[in-house]
This record gives sequence, C-alpha cells and structure tokens, in this order.
Amino acid sequence: MFQELSHTLKISKEGFNINEKIKNVVNDMQSNEDDKVEIIFVEPAEDAIVVEADTIRIYEVISNLLTNAIKFTKNGRSSSDSNVSSIGPITISAALKLSQDYKKGRSIESGSDQIIVSIRDRTTGIDPDIQSRLFTRFATNSDTGSGLGLFVSKGIIEDHDVRIWAENNKDGKGSTFHFSRLPLHT
Repeated sequence: MFQELSHTLKISKEGFNINEKIKNVVNDMQSNEDDKVEIIFVEPAEDAIVVEADTIRIYEVISNLLTNAIKFTKNGRSSSDSNVSSIGPITISAALKLSQDYKKGRSIESGSDQIIVSIRDRTTGIDPDIQSRLFTRFATNSDTGSGLGLFVSKGIIEDHDVRIWAENNKDGKGSTFHFSRLPLHT
C-alpha cells in the first residue's frame, strides 16, 4: 500500500541560513500554541550557517521534531507524575562541526564540514518498547498522531544523505533528536 517515501519526494537543494530557518520554525510553533511550551534556540557563535538542502523539507523535519517534543512535554505536564515540575523547556541548537583539516588550515573536500541540529526535551524520554522502531511507519505510543511524522522526517533526511537518530538523555530526563551531516553551502 505504501511506497518507500524516498521514491515520492522531490528534493530541491539551495543555500539557506539554518539559524534563520530554525528561528522561523520556533516562531511559527510558538505563535500557534495556545498553551505555551518554552522553546529555546541556542544560537551558535556563527551569525550565519549556510547549508545546502531543501529549505521546505528541512523546515518540515524541524517542525515535526518540535511538534513531537511539544506534544510529549504537554502530556508530561498534565500528568499526575510527581516529577512534572522537573520538566523543562525544549532546546534546539545547530552546531557547526568543522573537519580536522579545516581546523589545521588545510584545504578540505567539499562536504567534509557539517551541521548537527539537535532538539532536546525534558519529558519522560523514549519508551523502550518503541525505541527500536521509532522511525518506522505508525510507530507511536501517543493517544494523538498517526505515528508518521518521524517516518516522514527520516525519509526527508535520508534523501539529503543525512543521518537522523534519537536517544534518551544521559541524565534520565527526556530525549534528544538529532540530524547531522547537513552539508555547508559552498
């Protein structure tokens, strides 16, 4: 019934500032929320980090990841769990990872530098029953949503030859979703 997602997407790559794209998504998400959840964009030291990617599709990925973080943050706040007060804001960051050659002043291959985008929440984390199939179709343990957002996001990311993954935070409070190897625009 479903074709592989990568066969249906058309990717149109162009150079754009990932910092501005993240700010736009955060602003859109916050203006659409009735019950505000704090989202903090941890801005990198670089003013502009220009990447080569499909701006609309990357917006969609960031939006999907933030929507999930907001949904689970709200669910955590409305529970009777005694740790509700420990649920903190959602943070999103874009980090520039330069190759060792660049740091040493040597010429580098195109694409060896990369951006890593991370979205961290402070909820109960990823349920171990779902973690191994988190990015598959209909994988959800939520009462709302179809379980397709992460699947779609993975397809978009993989069509960019980028990696996406998720992990529970080491301190046991929440989870972090990452995508990396997003190439710099040259």
